[in-house]
Order: sequence, then C-alpha cells, then structure tokens
Amino acid sequence: MARHAARAHLQPPDARRPAPPAVAQLVFGVGSHACPGARLARAHLNDTLAALAPHRPIVVRARVDRGAALPGWRLLTVRATSGHKTGEKR
Repeated sequence: MARHAARAHLQPPDARRPAPPAVAQLVFGVGSHACPGARLARAHLNDTLAALAPHRPIVVRARVDRGAALPGWRLLTVRATSGHKTGEKR
C-alpha cells in the first residue's frame, strides 16, 4: 500500500528528481496507520544529511530496489565534491 501511496509502482525513485515532500512522507502512513518509528527515522535522516552536507555529495551510482516493500535504493553510491577534509580545523 505504501508503494502505491508514494506512486512507486509507476515511477521508481530517482536520485536527480526526488519525490515532493507531500508524496515522500506517505510511506510513513497517516492517521491510525501512521508509522510509530517515523519521528526517529526522520531524526536519523536529518543527522545523516547534516553530516554529509559539508562534503557536498553527488550521486555517482543508483540502483532501485524493486523488491523492497517501500520505495528505496538497492545501491546508492555518493562522492564528496568539496568541503572540509578529515582533520581539518574549522
């Protein structure tokens, strides 16, 4: 049901054109069927993106996981394009 709500049955995830926020959040459900782990998942995602942001990552390779219950990646390879190096003083 979540794959259909996010329209993943029609269009696989696209690293260059992510789903709009209103569609992307549908995988967590709404109302009485909302995901109890949604808040924690979003917090983890925010922390991960904040850690990656200074390195300005770009997607090098992406492969859709067509067998997953929710829209997602089987393989997602990113590369840093700039930012501070390990050990560099800020």
